[in-house]
Parts: sequence; C-alpha cells; structure tokens
Amino acid sequence: MHFNILLSLALSLLLSMCSGKMVVGEKDNTQKSDEQKTPALEEMMELPAFDATQHIIVHKAYVVNYNSDNYIPNWVAYELTYAETYGDIKRKTNFNADPELSADEAAQWWDYRRSGYDRGHMAPAGDMKWDDVAMTESFYLTNVCPQDSALNHGLWNDLENKARKWARRDSSLYIVCGPVFYSNQTVQHIGTERHIAVPHGFFKVFLRQHKGEWQAIGFLFKNEQERNELRDHAVSVDEIEKLTGYNFFHLLDDETENRIEADLNPDLWGVVCR
Repeated sequence: MHFNILLSLALSLLLSMCSGKMVVGEKDNTQKSDEQKTPALEEMMELPAFDATQHIIVHKAYVVNYNSDNYIPNWVAYELTYAETYGDIKRKTNFNADPELSADEAAQWWDYRRSGYDRGHMAPAGDMKWDDVAMTESFYLTNVCPQDSALNHGLWNDLENKARKWARRDSSLYIVCGPVFYSNQTVQHIGTERHIAVPHGFFKVFLRQHKGEWQAIGFLFKNEQERNELRDHAVSVDEIEKLTGYNFFHLLDDETENRIEADLNPDLWGVVCR
C-alpha cells in the first residue's frame, strides 16, 4: 500500500517536471501575455513553409530552422508585439550552445574567438527585454551568425530599431531573418573544432497589418560594412524568396500574399535616409 502511494507520487512528480520542458518542434503554449496564448506552429504567421525533414527548434520568443552542416540558422522567425518592445530585463553577456542540440551539432562560443566576426544576433537581444528566459535564449548560438562588426553595429542595428517602432505603431510585427549564400561565391569558414560557414550576406523580411491592410517589405545586406542608406537595401519579399528558396507568409490568402510580396514601397514604412 505504501509502495503504491510512493510510486504514484513519483510518477506525478516526473510528469510535472516533464511538462515544464519545451519539446523541439512543439510550441510552448504558456501565455506570452495575459490576453493571448501562443499559437501552434502551423498557425504562426511568421514562419516560412517547412517540412518534417527540417531541423526546427522552438524557443520562447523565436523559432529556428537550424543548419547542422553550417552550424548557423537557415532562418529565425518571430512575432514582435507592442508589449515586447518594452521591458527592464538586462542584456546578457554570455553566448552559449543551444541545449536542444547534441555536442556534435552545436556551435560553441569559442568557435567565434579571434575570428574577426561578431556573433551577430538574428532575433536581437533588444527585442527580448520583456522576459528573462527570452533574453537568455536569444544568446544561444542557433540564433547567431558570423557577422561583420560594422554591419552588426550599423545598418543591421538601425533596422532592428526601426522594427521596434513599427511594432509599437501597429501592435504586432512578423519578422524572418537569416543568412544569404551565393552559389557563385566561395564560402569562408571560422572555428577550430567546427567549420562555421560565414554568410555572404543577410536578409530580413517583415509583415504587418497597418490600418487594416497587410503590408510586407524585405531588406538585403552584404556581410560587410555598408556605407549607403537603409532605404538602398529595401527589396520586395519576392526577391528574397527567389534568392533563398523560402516561402514566406504562406498562411495569407494567395491573392494578398502575391500582391504584397511583389510590392516594394519603402515610403509606406517610413524608410528614408538617416
């Protein structure tokens, strides 16, 4: 009798512990806010189309399509809400391997040491000040690519600041970003234990509903110091889809998706010279 009671308590404790761990490929349904639960993966507007063969890792604030050959993400996607642009969580200082990966799959912080490249965030730490777990997970190396320091602290940072303004104005913003590789260019690698691919460039695409109308825009950067203006890097989402092969914002109806992804109007987004 006592044994059965103890066994029951042990099983209850084990289930309780397991229920708190997020499973790879399964979105955590705890509340991001008091009003709304996080939708399932198939309902998340920000996610490009993907299939079961791809390595999808789900964290509290963002989703990664991870490339274990390059040791960097293919893309990182997340929704940025008005509330998430504020917060008092302090920025972390340490980058770490993603605990969802095996030791063979994971990049390590020392792979970037003396490489000449920044550990460039895809989903920026500045968008994670609303939650301590989100901030910690933004420093996982699955959310990082080797990035030119001048780009990281220049136009890439400018675009991150723009995104927060857009999220505050329209209450919500869907974002996908990641590395770009060109087939006609040699790929450089860094790291002593792992050969981390250095992207030739980076993309970022945005989707919002502004005054009841869906709008989208994309940006392309070379992985180097860019001396021109943010507006000069604005492109249509279609152009980035052709370059990367990804299908963005596929949950929209076809007519809307085709129209807004072909359109390029930086004025609608207030992208002007600094």
